[in-house]
Amino acid sequence: MELGVDYYPEHWDKKDWENHARLMEEAGIKVVRLAEFAWAKMEPSAGSFDFRWLDDAIEILRKRSIKVILGTPTAAPPPWMTAKHPDIMPVYMQDGTRFEAGGRRHYCVTSPEFRDYTRKIVIAMCQHYTDNPSVIGWQTDNEIGGPRCYCDNCAGAFREWLKVRYGSLEKLNEAWGTIFWGQIWSDWNQIPVPREKVTYHSPSIRLDHLRFHSDQVVSYHDIHVKAIRALCPNHFVTHNCMGFYNEVDYVSLCKTLDFVSWDNYPGDYASNTWHGKEIGAHADYMRSVKHMPFTVMEQRSGLPGWLDIMASGDRPGQLRLWTWQTVAHGADRVIYFRWRTSRFGIEQYWHGILDHHGIPGRRYQEVKRVSKEFAALGDRAVGARYTANVGIIHHPEARWALEIQRGSPDFDFQKHMRMWSAGFAHNHAGVEFFDPSDEFTGVKVLVAPTLFLCDAKLAGKLKDFAEKGGTVILTFRSGVKDDANVVVDQRLPGVLSAMAGCEVEEYTAMVRGEKFPLSFSAPLPKKPAQAGVWMDQLKLTGAKAVARYEAGPWKGSPAMTMNKVGAGRVFYTGFQADEPFYQSFSRWLLSDLDILPPFAPSDTIEITERVKGSDRLLFVLNHSGEAQKLAMPARRAYRDALTGQKIPKSLTLKPYDVRVLAAISAV
Repeated sequence: MELGVDYYPEHWDKKDWENHARLMEEAGIKVVRLAEFAWAKMEPSAGSFDFRWLDDAIEILRKRSIKVILGTPTAAPPPWMTAKHPDIMPVYMQDGTRFEAGGRRHYCVTSPEFRDYTRKIVIAMCQHYTDNPSVIGWQTDNEIGGPRCYCDNCAGAFREWLKVRYGSLEKLNEAWGTIFWGQIWSDWNQIPVPREKVTYHSPSIRLDHLRFHSDQVVSYHDIHVKAIRALCPNHFVTHNCMGFYNEVDYVSLCKTLDFVSWDNYPGDYASNTWHGKEIGAHADYMRSVKHMPFTVMEQRSGLPGWLDIMASGDRPGQLRLWTWQTVAHGADRVIYFRWRTSRFGIEQYWHGILDHHGIPGRRYQEVKRVSKEFAALGDRAVGARYTANVGIIHHPEARWALEIQRGSPDFDFQKHMRMWSAGFAHNHAGVEFFDPSDEFTGVKVLVAPTLFLCDAKLAGKLKDFAEKGGTVILTFRSGVKDDANVVVDQRLPGVLSAMAGCEVEEYTAMVRGEKFPLSFSAPLPKKPAQAGVWMDQLKLTGAKAVARYEAGPWKGSPAMTMNKVGAGRVFYTGFQADEPFYQSFSRWLLSDLDILPPFAPSDTIEITERVKGSDRLLFVLNHSGEAQKLAMPARRAYRDALTGQKIPKSLTLKPYDVRVLAAISAV
């Protein structure tokens, strides 16, 4: 296990570097990320490269046995470049105006000039550092994806992309249904980039533009990867992704990487309901992008904020808790953002391990404690497999299509998906996410939430999973559209209807916040629940109703069904419910399949498992500010993996505490 920090030596007087390195060494820091925003310092004018300052910083770190990950600095184009080539900067969707210099990520991934400058700086860095023994790997760019650009370069490239996708205008017009409002394109040059207008663009062109943008990001990103692979074959290549971020298809982006990295910022600034289960879901998705352990490239280590502080401060113990939680979900390396809080720039409120004054305090001591615990655990967790019996399909294009036309103003794709994930986490069942292109193996349950776009190939894979004994869960708003984002001409859930054993007769969005009670029948537990956000009225065509609406416009109609398919079964839920439904249904399902973990369900205690050979590590985390007790299973004995002490049958966790346990025998 490695612990690291993100460090910006260029922000500090050179006389501070030695002291910074000394404090890092004393805290147990093994690796730092450098240079990700330092393009202007490394290339102060076009074609003139200066790496001397970076060489000096790396040498100071080397003397403390601290390794280096270099960031390609392209997220911050230097002012001389944007002044010379203003069309490098992207164009807003809203009104077509262009970004201004002075921030970051102010570049268009399609710009040929920017791509050329990118290639040159990455090659220059690689040539300079390929043989430096301190450099172990590279992070490409920084949190790549946006902004989506609507400039003339993008318009031309978009048309070329459409030509490849459709082959002819006739096929494009037919696929998009451009007869609507008489928008039949007779020349490729007539097709715009879909900026916001008085009336909306077709959902079809908007979805294709989102696909185009993602593909442009991937092809731009590959410039970095190809240069590094060619010149630094002994270094790893990764990128710092952002969980369920939606402006790029991460599976496509990360195919050429050695492993995924992730930026983890727990806090209420992103959502009013962020808590342990949701952070865990982001970590699970990041691990699942390549189905292998990941690195946390930026781990929150203090108050976050730009113009304002965006989340409450971490309580004593939470920094340690957040660090170990990422390990519990598959991290092999954790790097804190940042080393020392900046005294200037927009991130003066974005705190690091050290505050502005640079004097070690409580957070520094907490990091020091974690580094000692990492040392005690050694490499036991490195490369270990995360235990998961449940799969959830994350379909980026279906998500984009739903975000274009949600159907209900209260519907949130990410929230709905995470409610399923949180239901299983409540019962301590591990979750693996799957892309539609994946093989759905290694799990017994497969949830496909709001599979808005679904073709025959994907439907066939789901049916095959069920026929072989798996349990498939489909939900409302599934099988609605084809690949061109056009509604299918059959009863919903479209190509999924036969395996679901039911059809949607009518549907409605709950636009006034209405909720209607549900009644459940065998084999489901009779737990109270309410349907909200969306309701499907279902017609049985072979399935059995396991829930019905008790009130509302379709009182007595099926609301949830179960259909036998081969050796397995398919559930269809025609509603979105509150959190308790997902918790109780998940628990019943896990018990029914005999894969229910032997721990009491909990909103505060999180339990995950990683396995490496015969070594089984159990991570027990208390997300509460109160002490919690956990009854240990009677059939297995455990020792503390950090101290060697045997664990009693009842384990007490202090507020925000973490215990790493090793299974030693079956009783």
